[in-house]
This record gives sequence, C-alpha cells and structure tokens, in this order.
Amino acid sequence: MDDGLQALRERVEAHVERGEWAAAVQVASEAVARARGLRRQEGDTHHALMSLALTLTVLATVHQAGGEWTEALRLHEESLGLRRQLRRLLGGTPEVLDRLTIGLNAVASLHIEREAWALAARAREESLGLQRELTRLSEDSPESWRDLSLALDEWGHLLGDLGRFPEAVEAYEESLALTRRLLAEADAPGTLVEELVYCLENVADAREAAGDRMGARIARTEAEALQVPRA
Repeated sequence: MDDGLQALRERVEAHVERGEWAAAVQVASEAVARARGLRRQEGDTHHALMSLALTLTVLATVHQAGGEWTEALRLHEESLGLRRQLRRLLGGTPEVLDRLTIGLNAVASLHIEREAWALAARAREESLGLQRELTRLSEDSPESWRDLSLALDEWGHLLGDLGRFPEAVEAYEESLALTRRLLAEADAPGTLVEELVYCLENVADAREAAGDRMGARIARTEAEALQVPRA
C-alpha cells in the first residue's frame, strides 16, 4: 500500500476511535476510490489488488461497526474476491494464503455477529484449512503452531454455537495438543501455562456439552491443578 493510502487508513482509525462514524466512512470511501484508481492505472498487479482489498476491508469494518451489515458484507466479499484472485495469480505463497485467511475470518466474524451460523462455519472452515497449509509451509514453526491453535479455538467456539459438540471437542483437543507442544519446547513458560489452562477449560466445557462427564472432569481437574492461586 502506498504512503497516501496508508495515511488515509490512519485517518479512518482516528475517526473511529473518536466515534466519528460519518467522517470515518467518508475517508474510508476516499481510500477505496483511490485504490480503485490505482488498479485502473496499474492493472491487476499484486500491489494494486492488495491495496484495494485492504481498503475495502477498512471501509467494511467501519460499516460493520455501525451495524450496516449489508454494505459491510458486500465490501468484505469484494475484498475476499480480490484475495482469491491474488491466489490464482501468484499461487499459494505464505503471504497470499495469510491474506486470504484474514479475509475469510473477516467474513466469518460478520456472519457470526449476524448469527448466520452456517455461512460463518463455511468461511471459518476454509480459513482453518488454509492455516493448516501455512503450518505445513512454515515447516511446523512454533509461530505456526500458535496460529493454528488459535484458529482451532475459534473453530471450536463456532462448532459449539452450532451444537456440534463432538466436533468442538476434537477442535479443542487439537488446540490443546499444540499448546502442550509449545509449552514443552519453550525456554520460558511465560503465559503458555495460562493458555494451557484456557484450552483445558474449553475441552472440559465441550466434553460436558457432548455428554462426556468423565472426560470433562479429567480436563477440569488438570486445569485446576495448573492454576496458581492469586494473592
């Protein structure tokens, strides 16, 4: 994104922080118009397509925050289409897959806010598949394990909302396994113990909802044993 577009994005963020929604929409719309002009000038280059995708997401986010669901969805979908186009043009590079994942998660979040669960699940499941591919491309780096663990956690929450509790258990268990792996290889535990407790509590809740009371009790007991009493 060029400096002019970046400056416009920063202006949008400033307006949003102050609750100036009309001004935020105006500036974000200006950013989109500028990005469309850049695409007409450059054609379907990586720079032009990504600049337009990013500015569309900014404008969509402003509309979403204001409860304008239809317009927000239209803009998110257009941005997602551009990210898919980049994948067709450039292949499945880590950068392209990461940007596509972000676009899918934005669409999923909007559907979740609207309680359009089936549509949210479709976007979130595709995003999870891409995150798995990113983990493979990164040769199983710790950073990719954390990203995949977070994606599985979000997927588990959505499955729970859908009442698909056995599948939610599977997602949470896989997230838990990745967190254990991170903790085992970390030089310093840091907040990983807290994350492990969080994962165990998710597993316990999902197992309880799935009717597995024994499994829920085992996970909850481990979580309680790991928690350090606060002074």
